[in-house]
Amino acid sequence: TGYLISILHVANILPVVNILAERYLYYPLDFFVMGTVIIIEQALLKIVSIANLRKYYDISIVSILGLAIIIFAYMGFMRNSDWFDNYTLWKSAVGVSPESAKAHNNLGLAYKDKGLSDKAVFEYEEAMRVNPEYTDAGNNLAILYGELNRHDLEIETYMKCLKINPNDATMNYNAGMANMEQSRLEEAVKLVKRAVEIEPDYVNAHNGLAIIYSRLGKLELAKQHWEIALSIDPDHTSSKKNLSELLKHMK
Repeated sequence: TGYLISILHVANILPVVNILAERYLYYPLDFFVMGTVIIIEQALLKIVSIANLRKYYDISIVSILGLAIIIFAYMGFMRNSDWFDNYTLWKSAVGVSPESAKAHNNLGLAYKDKGLSDKAVFEYEEAMRVNPEYTDAGNNLAILYGELNRHDLEIETYMKCLKINPNDATMNYNAGMANMEQSRLEEAVKLVKRAVEIEPDYVNAHNGLAIIYSRLGKLELAKQHWEIALSIDPDHTSSKKNLSELLKHMK
């Protein structure tokens, strides 16, 4: 009963962020272990009373508990090695759950941090194979392609993700800025404008849209969006600098 009560808050009766996570069992396992110990104790009492082996009862309890401690200590030690860093954690997670898109995505991030770009690309692609609608992995893959100067693949990946989730403001913004860097300014305007429509207070999107307008020579529109950005965040450094330079140019 204690075990069931202690696990209720993560039983997904009300939705939780992570449906499964081993940490959810840390406290409930106390009740499980206590119940198991009681069951073993009662079973041993019956055995020794039936077989008239009462003198072996104490040593049996000590031996069983000692063995359990050794086993769980070893398992805990081995599990601690999985938690050494993000790479070891998510490598272990992929081994245990090879069909987990989140595990593949996070392993990709760990590979990227290690500078292993090819392996990161593979893991992001695996995440999208497992769950084609998991656009977080697609976004990370597109960002990595951009950093690797593989810009056609970067934009292609963003556009694939936007077909799945067209209302993702960040994805629209990232795709727009990627198009801007390749001088596809009209397409960039459409995408970043969409980001602003979805999320009107998206400061970076207003700043990005202003940069695109300035490159198109639409200085009044650029000025307007930098002013909007600063009305949302007066300390936004890039918008401050860009607007100041624009006003000097417009004088």
